[in-house]
Amino acid sequence: MKSVFVAGLLLSVSSAAALAQDVTITSKIERVTVYPNGADVARLGKADLAAGDDSVIFSGLPANVDPQSIRVAATGGKGLEIGSIDTKLVADGGAQADSERHALELQVEGLGDARAAQNQIIADQEMQRKLLLTLADKARVQTAGTAANAIDVAGLDGMLGTVATRLAATSKAIQDAKVQQRQIDKDIAALQLKMQNLAPEGVQKLQAVVHVHAGSTGASEITLSYRVPDAGWNAFYDAKLNLPKAGEAAQIALIRRADVWQQTGEDWQDVALTLSTAEPSGAASVPELVEQELHLNPPVALGSAQPASPALRELAAKNELKKDKGALQNGEDARADAPEAEPAKQAEEQRAQVMQAGFDANYLIDGRVSIDRNGTAKKVNIGESQFAAKLGVESVPRLDANAYLMASFTTSADAPLLAGPVYLFRDGSYVGQSQMREFASGEEARLGFGVDELVKIKRAEVKRLAAQEGLLTTSDTQEMAWTISVTNLHDMKMPVRIVDRKPFSSDAKISVSDVTGATPASVTDLDSKRGVLAWDLALDAKGKAEIKTGYKITAPKDMHVSLVD
Repeated sequence: MKSVFVAGLLLSVSSAAALAQDVTITSKIERVTVYPNGADVARLGKADLAAGDDSVIFSGLPANVDPQSIRVAATGGKGLEIGSIDTKLVADGGAQADSERHALELQVEGLGDARAAQNQIIADQEMQRKLLLTLADKARVQTAGTAANAIDVAGLDGMLGTVATRLAATSKAIQDAKVQQRQIDKDIAALQLKMQNLAPEGVQKLQAVVHVHAGSTGASEITLSYRVPDAGWNAFYDAKLNLPKAGEAAQIALIRRADVWQQTGEDWQDVALTLSTAEPSGAASVPELVEQELHLNPPVALGSAQPASPALRELAAKNELKKDKGALQNGEDARADAPEAEPAKQAEEQRAQVMQAGFDANYLIDGRVSIDRNGTAKKVNIGESQFAAKLGVESVPRLDANAYLMASFTTSADAPLLAGPVYLFRDGSYVGQSQMREFASGEEARLGFGVDELVKIKRAEVKRLAAQEGLLTTSDTQEMAWTISVTNLHDMKMPVRIVDRKPFSSDAKISVSDVTGATPASVTDLDSKRGVLAWDLALDAKGKAEIKTGYKITAPKDMHVSLVD
């Protein structure tokens, strides 16, 4: 009886193995979540599974898929269970791709022959043109040389008319042939692009085999998700400022956009796209700080070279920072003299729905999106915000006599503003490009909007003196002074900040002081930069102001003081 039981058990196992089947599933990319670096891809496939054990095969996945990131979800009949997942690299079973490539090559070859035929038509017609012109010239000479110089006018007119008709026909044939060639060239270019998009011959692909157990026969949906590199997105912005009228508040419209790209080896056709600010490839925890031990070094012999200390290196670096970094880039004031008529209706851009996910934000792009595998960037709109802006004008007349319109606003976005380029528009006209750093909600951002032609700045030198002081001429002095005039031509009150500098000394023997009558600065050591000064003015409409600035340098006699001014 025991033997019969064992035999029956072996028979049932053998039958189950025989019933197991391989199911090659046809799948489509349904959803993609793109991170600044990398992407999660979800493929959806449908299959008719037999009751028992089945092996569902997903073929043609990118070779650089992270196998550890593969996840499977399934819905189907009663008792459907997901077992193990096997992955392996296989040569691209691109029989279909090879067949398509061969068919495209034949089409290109045929178009090449057609182009050559058009070349022959052009050459034949050109030959006919030359022959007709030669015959016409000979006929004219022969007619002119007849007896008594009698000219058969009727015959000559008829012959010339025939030649003109034939020449017109050849010209049209040549033109038609060239038009055909241009179309052939376009068709060849389109076919070559199709061949480039086909999988290269001999390339490897990843194959994933999902082992499942179905309690009953029926249709099932299986979703395979995985992570791939070679994809990402970058933020960029349009900042639009409309100058307000007197008594009105300024507003900035900040339009958030994204460049999405991928070179994963598979096209994303008609997918649900989500952009995430998360960095799954970055560090996930705080780095570990190791211990540091001090060692006693032997004394260095007198007169031998020693490396500069960190303090001296830091001082040298600070001295280098004193050099000017170049003139401020001139903007272009494109403010319109008269308001433009608004169109009756403007198309609205699709925008993303923002979802907070803990510390990160996900942008659900409206509609379905297609992105090809060749790295072509897809530009999408991910949101627009309106901010109340504070306007002001800033100028550094020592470097640039222009006044620049600045707008500051407090960010209150529903998601962080990532770093990226920002394209600046003022009163509907493009005025330049800048770079915006990353901002969290509640931080203040500042953007420049080009030269403000309605604020005039003039800096003039009024004194430059070098002399010796003291009864015994124990010191040398240098004294310099300027006036900076500011005029506000706006019809409204305008805050103006003027930035300048005076030198400083780390040597106690050298003193630097303001000249007599200098206008006190509103801010000293601006942005923690020693000697950089700022004067904040609130100029009324059509108002003027003057700043007096300068300094006196006193140093021991015959001591060389280096000053670049």
